[in-house]
Formats: sequence, structure tokens, C-alpha cells
Amino acid sequence: MFHAERPLKAALPTSHPSIDDKTIQAASLPGSKLELRSLTKSFGGKAVVRDASISVRPGAVYGVIGRSGAGKSTLLRMAALLETPDTGIALYGGSPVSGLAGRALLLARRRAGVVFQSFNLFGSRTAAGNVAFPLEAAGAPKAAARERVAMLLDLVGLADKADKPVGRFSGGEKQRVAIARALANEPEILFCDEATSALDPETTRSVLDLLLSIRDRLGLTVLMVTHQMEVVRRVCDEVAVMDAGRIVETGTVESLFASPRTKAAKRLVADLLPLEAEELEDDPVCRLRFAGKSASQPVLSRLSREFPVEVNILRGTIHEAGGSRFGELVVTFQGEDAAIAAAKDWLKSQGVAAESAVTGEAYHA
Repeated sequence: MFHAERPLKAALPTSHPSIDDKTIQAASLPGSKLELRSLTKSFGGKAVVRDASISVRPGAVYGVIGRSGAGKSTLLRMAALLETPDTGIALYGGSPVSGLAGRALLLARRRAGVVFQSFNLFGSRTAAGNVAFPLEAAGAPKAAARERVAMLLDLVGLADKADKPVGRFSGGEKQRVAIARALANEPEILFCDEATSALDPETTRSVLDLLLSIRDRLGLTVLMVTHQMEVVRRVCDEVAVMDAGRIVETGTVESLFASPRTKAAKRLVADLLPLEAEELEDDPVCRLRFAGKSASQPVLSRLSREFPVEVNILRGTIHEAGGSRFGELVVTFQGEDAAIAAAKDWLKSQGVAAESAVTGEAYHA
């Protein structure tokens, strides 16, 4: 029933002078791909997003990550047609949607659902009333709307709380209601703007698992904005790194964790294993990244046998992303400079990236 094609007549008139046949046909296509081309946005003369371009394949969970003020939320709002770009264009399924107005804009917006960090629910309404709101606005028949609302609340695990006011809900429950509401008009693309940043770790994991389940069941394409590397690691297929309004790096999640290329990406990955100030007072501190075979091999044990170098491990972690394992160690080396340099060169030959824990610069032979 979730996959049934929604009659367009229930949402808009059979004809309208501002909507041509191609626009209507594009609006009914499932599993739309999202493309952003050279989007730029300024506020008060200050550039917030600068020439940003990404392409998201159908069915993917695409993450946009960056620190506060990087421009992530503004980029998402332009992609979701909540802001108009100064320049550039957004496309859904190959059809341009930026710059639309009137009923054409309304129709395009119904192809996208948005989940916000602060939930944006009506506190005086019940869970069912909140989920029903977009359907009421679209003029959906009451019987069909009630059926859709019940279906969505069951999907997000709140069927038994349909008539409870959302003001009494926990943060996780409120976000589940917000997700159900975002799905009310059967969107092709789901936009999540810091959807888990206000939640505790356990609730975050349950909401992320829910989003993956919904993606798989409904065939959605998901664009997820976050500052949390754990979110990217857990659910995203591909990722773009934003810094000072620009997209500075794109790639698979595996490539981001295994070999971040830019300073911004390296800072974000390093946040998973932060250092204390006193640790940086030791001998030059090195960050080692293991990926693929090297993540499960006794590399440091072999290094100690091959070179007259002692390795002091300060911190370490192993995580999984995109189905691959990644290891990270923060270490100091003790020994002659030549031997340490040779050891770092050998690590590189074993597929281990070595860089300064202070500057993020890679060590070279």
C-alpha cells in the first residue's frame, strides 16, 4: 500500500496554466535522484553557501557534514525548496525545480519531505493530528488521510499513541512523529536537517535505524545534514564535507574514514578520537589510520621487529563504516630520527596512513 501511486487529482486541479504536462509527469516519478548544481546563497552580503554541487543517486543516503556555520542547513533548505538560491539550480529526477512559483512550487515541494532538528510539531495536536496536517493542506479525502496517518504511525512504532498530545512525548517520540509527518505526501526525497542532534546516543541509534528501514521499505533517496561523524558512519553511503560555505570533499564513507584528503575532513575524522592538551606535549604525536587488511593485521608488532623503534600508544579505536572496518591509533615514536622516518615509510607501504596529530599533515619519506 505504501508503494501505491498517489492520484494527482487529489492534490491539485486536473489542469493549471502554470504547470505543464512535463512537470506533472516528473512529479509522479518514484525514487528521484537529487542534483544540486553550483548553488550559492548570501544573507546580508555574506556568502553562506558558495558554488555547491552534489549528485545523489536514487535510493542512497547522502550525508553533508561540517562544523557549525559551514552552510549545511542553508544548502539543505535550498535543496528542499525552502530557500531560493541566488545562483545555481536544484533538480529532482533530472527536472529543474529551483525558481518555481505558485502551484508548480507546491507540487515540487510535495516530492520532498523534511525532518527538522527541533521537530516543528504542533504542541496542541495529537500525534495523528500532526501527521495529518500535510494531507489536510493538500486537500486529501478524510478517509484516505486517516488510513495514511494510521499506516505511518504504525511504520514509526507509534500506532498505540496516535491520540496522545505530542507535548507529552519524549524527544525520540517527537522525532518519530516528525518523520511520519514528512512521509505523509509520499515524497521521493527525504531531507533530514540535524535530525538526531537533540537526542541522546541510544535514541539517536534507534532513529537512524528507523530511517534506514524506511529508506529500504519505501525506496526513498535521503539527504542528511549533520555535524556528527557517528551519524555519517552509521547510515550514509556517500558524503560531502562542507567548510566555510564550500563543499571541499566528496566520496564514499569508506574513503572519508580511510583517507580524508582535506584539512576540514581530517578534523572531522579526528574528532572521533580527540586528544587532550597534555598528550600533545609528548614527543611528536602521530595519528595512524588503518583500513582494509591493515585494520586486522598486527602491523605495529611487525614494525617493532623490523625497526629499532618503540611505539607508545596513547589512544585507539576501531569502527565500521560502509561495511568496512577502520582503525585509528594515536601514538608517539621513540628512536633515532632515521629509524622513525624509515618506520613511517614502511607503514605507508602497508596501507597505513601516518600524519601529524597536530597539523594533520601526512608524513612523507
